[in-house]
Amino acid sequence: MRQNTKGSTLRIYPDISTELARKRATFKNVKQVLYQKNVRFQLLHPARLRVHHEDETFLFSTPEEAQQFYDQQIATRE
Repeated sequence: MRQNTKGSTLRIYPDISTELARKRATFKNVKQVLYQKNVRFQLLHPARLRVHHEDETFLFSTPEEAQQFYDQQIATRE
């Protein structure tokens, strides 16, 4: 984000294909539950989810893998 000389804000977003945007959106549900549990995560390019949990880093290529990890490692520890 950057302000121009007139004080208005300029935002630059990556130009991604519709297909890639849809693939990235498939992680929405698992990202939401991770956020609610205060688990750090990042959505990497093109569409991979990196999760930081208990001093370890995990990388997932599909939302199903990430959800399975959440169900087994995080949700069960409530």
